[in-house]
Amino acid sequence: MPTLADVAQAMQAVQNQWGAYIPAHLKNYKADQITILANEQQWGTAFRFIYDVVFKPANQFNQEAGDFIDGVLGFVTPTFSHTKRKIYISPKVQGYTRAQQLMVLSHEYIHWLSHESFYPSYYMVGGHHPFQVEGATQWLTVACGYQLEFQTLPAYLSEYLKTNAWISADKGNLPRLLAYLFNGVRTDLSSIHP
Repeated sequence: MPTLADVAQAMQAVQNQWGAYIPAHLKNYKADQITILANEQQWGTAFRFIYDVVFKPANQFNQEAGDFIDGVLGFVTPTFSHTKRKIYISPKVQGYTRAQQLMVLSHEYIHWLSHESFYPSYYMVGGHHPFQVEGATQWLTVACGYQLEFQTLPAYLSEYLKTNAWISADKGNLPRLLAYLFNGVRTDLSSIHP
């Protein structure tokens, strides 16, 4: 299982890559303030609640939480206030390499850093929005130095590839995405879709 020191390392990787775009006050939070390295009971309770309230309706899933719980390695509570947001990490993550764990931790940290108009608000609209949020988050995660880990744990592959194509299509797209994700300056993401 990763430690809080691992979480801090993953947070630092994100700040090293994207720190210029992250609001300064969010960089002051420490790993132990925002992360729950969950045991099985904590994970099951939290995941089932968040799945039923957010993930299932936004993604229009027909399945129940139990059908997904083993395949999800982390999530961020969809609260608007960063002071109340928490990163939950599944105990299942311990079955992955340390480098893969760090990638998962960085991905979830980017969700945690996201402006509330991006996550959870934009995500919860549903339709293609969850695809776009996960693609953008994964693209930013991989850019933090996780290219090799992404090849061995290709979560959100389609989302990543579509986001990569969108970013590559216009040199202004990445700055617009960063402004939206970290600071809430809306941009049109409609061309990123399955």
